[in-house]
Amino acid sequence: MHPGAKELCNGVDDDCDGSKGADEKDADGDGYLKCKDDCDDANKAVNPLASEVCGDGADNDCDGEADPAEICDAGGGDEGGCAVSAAKGARLGALALPLALALALLLAHRRTVK
Repeated sequence: MHPGAKELCNGVDDDCDGSKGADEKDADGDGYLKCKDDCDDANKAVNPLASEVCGDGADNDCDGEADPAEICDAGGGDEGGCAVSAAKGARLGALALPLALALALLLAHRRTVK
């Protein structure tokens, strides 16, 4: 951190000008920063955990692909939505074990403190 430093996506005013970088603000209030994961910081419905909306031409889930063929079938059938939900569920499922372990440790600690 010093005057003239390059702004990094770290939540800190790296160049000491009194504000963070423009892309470090969450303009749409969805909890994602443009400099990290938000591919459309003007639209709250677009973020890495959003479901892909087939046929709108937008990259709703910020995976770099708008209306991917493997998800959005030609008939707009339900299996596309299920594929997206399953993929998102797998990402969220990866957090389940660490969260369960943290909860178990917290509960065990509470029992020993009493």
